[in-house]
Amino acid sequence: MTVSAAIFGSRHVARDGVIWNSAASLIFALQSYVLVWVASITLGTDQAGIMSLATAQAYLFWTIGGYSMRRFQVSDVARRFSFVEYIWSRAGTVAAMVIVCAVFLVVDRHSGNLTVVALVTLLRVVDVCEDVVYGELQQQGHLHAAGRVSAVRSAVVMVVYGVLLFVTHDLVVSLVVSICVSAAVLTLAVTLVRPALSLGGDRACRPREVGKLLAQCFPLFAAGLLAMYLANAPKYAIEAALADPNRMQGLFAYLVMPVFIINVVSGFIYNPMVATMAHHWRDRALGALGRLVGRVAGTIVGLTIVATVVGYFIGPPVLSFVFHERLDQYAWQFAVLMIGGGMSALAGFATSVLTVQRQQVWVFVFSAAVSLACLICATPMVAHWSLNGACVLSTLIATAQAVMFTIVVAVSFARARGRGTDRYSPVKPQPRKAEPCAQ
Repeated sequence: MTVSAAIFGSRHVARDGVIWNSAASLIFALQSYVLVWVASITLGTDQAGIMSLATAQAYLFWTIGGYSMRRFQVSDVARRFSFVEYIWSRAGTVAAMVIVCAVFLVVDRHSGNLTVVALVTLLRVVDVCEDVVYGELQQQGHLHAAGRVSAVRSAVVMVVYGVLLFVTHDLVVSLVVSICVSAAVLTLAVTLVRPALSLGGDRACRPREVGKLLAQCFPLFAAGLLAMYLANAPKYAIEAALADPNRMQGLFAYLVMPVFIINVVSGFIYNPMVATMAHHWRDRALGALGRLVGRVAGTIVGLTIVATVVGYFIGPPVLSFVFHERLDQYAWQFAVLMIGGGMSALAGFATSVLTVQRQQVWVFVFSAAVSLACLICATPMVAHWSLNGACVLSTLIATAQAVMFTIVVAVSFARARGRGTDRYSPVKPQPRKAEPCAQ
């Protein structure tokens, strides 16, 4: 069996697609935390803080490069835009990503972290180049193949970076080699999957269509950029408010790291239910949809309560052992962050429900409002309360989003019921013409 055949081979394509895509997503989410963790145990808390902030900055630039286009590309089953046009649009967004990063480095030239920011950003450039290729594979029904090669590349990068940093204790060398390895693995992967890509028989690139593609995806990009800013707002506030922020960045990174577990587990719970929710909403089975939404929301709340209570007692000691740093005195701060993780998961679920209800414009509106409030309040909070302020700020951001999004979900349900469209009867609804997916 050839390597290419092994990549695409599957007896259960749908099941393998879910498994390998989940694995790739989990490894990708873990990657940034592994970068910080290895830096903490080899170089200390200050260097871990530098890596934490560099990762946050790089992910903001990554949002520019990816342009939040993956879902749009995958759902373009009518081939409104050709794969070549997606490639050229990605070339433009990657160029914008690099330019914005360069401008940031010039403006912030007095910082001592610029080299690390630049290198982590280059590592993310490889990620966004991969994304457009694997989006095409997913559209062609090869999500399992895309997940396999993506998971392997991310895992290889983590191993190379970790081993090199342990051996050399040189952050720059470890990142440079990791970038080269990542690019090499991606090049090999693209060569192996190339037969499944629509290149030779696809339409030629039409520059005007590339512009239309970027214009259509701009609202998704704007919302994604705001979401990434809000996720990292406490780190930016620490950098702006404190004279010597590196150690505080490291401590905050240690405490916030387990929070992503709630988001990942919650995503695994509700992501497979999005199609079912969409069918319920289309058929106006509001009772069934309401019960499903209530069960998922209740599960997230229950998971958050358990994680917060357990985390209060055992979280800091475990983190102290993992990061070789005394964190026992930060029990309540850790508990606050766990609550924020639950609120973030609830906001993510509400976003999915709003998308099903075709009310996703409110996600952008309220995210913009919260971002504006952060610009005004975040730095003063951290300047006054230091790490405590950063922890509370993180949870306030997530809570504000969860409350606002949930209110819109409830209002949308109330309006639908007010129109008398609910169907509680077990009789199967009459088939309706499929509605196009909102982008």
